[in-house]
This record gives sequence, structure tokens and C-alpha cells, in this order.
Amino acid sequence: MRSAQSGFTLIEVLAALVVLALTLGGIMNAAAFYGRNAVYLQDKTVAGWVANNLMVEQQLSLAWPETGKSDGRVDMARRDWFWERVVEGTPDDRIRRVTVRVRLDTAADDAWLVTLAAFFAEPQPRVPQTAPLREQPRALQGFGV
Repeated sequence: MRSAQSGFTLIEVLAALVVLALTLGGIMNAAAFYGRNAVYLQDKTVAGWVANNLMVEQQLSLAWPETGKSDGRVDMARRDWFWERVVEGTPDDRIRRVTVRVRLDTAADDAWLVTLAAFFAEPQPRVPQTAPLREQPRALQGFGV
């Protein structure tokens, strides 16, 4: 009589190890992809904030932007960011297009993370108001209108 042996053969163990290695390799690849993607999204978000800040500064300056190119560096989120602003004329002489591009200071020249464009109208001189304000009708007085 022959006794039955229990357990796995060497080939079964090796096949299980191959399947396990392939599965773990796929999991590690996916984790690395998600990690790189998270860093990229963080950089893109901060670059967007830098571009928005520069555009708001231009808007709040109330000065008519001169055509041309300017650039600089700014520190945000403990990193240095390189920005470039291009002001161009448009077919309408009273409107200018402002384009702001932002990248990490250490990135290659064409590695812009964010490009933001806006149009600015020429500021109009304020005309002093000489006409008196119209009086409110008597029925509406006292109602805060």
C-alpha cells in the first residue's frame, strides 16, 4: 500500500511565487504612479496660485500695462517659482492681452505648469459728478431705500 503525501510540489511553489511577484510588481508600479501624480497636482495647484496672484496684482495696479515681456521669481509654499508675463496688443487699441506662465525654477525652459491669459481694458478717466443726486420720493423715505 502506498501512502498519500500531502503538501505542495516544488513547481507549485515556484508558480505561486511568480504570481505573487507579478502582483506585487503591479501594485508597486501603481503606487509609484499615484505618488508622482500627487506631486504633479500639488505643483500645478501652487503654480496656479502664483499665476492668479500675478494677474490680480496687474488688475489692482490700475495702470495700463505696457506691451512687452517681463519675468521674475517668487517664493510660495517654500519653493521658488519662475514666472513670465507677456503683454500684447489686440486689434482693439483699448484692450491688451496679458499672459502669465509659471514653472518651477529648476524646470526646463518649456516645462510651464500653468498658463493664464486675461484681457485688460484701458482705464477711463473718472468724470467728476456735477449733477445733484435725485431726491427720494416722500413715500419711500424712512424705509431705508
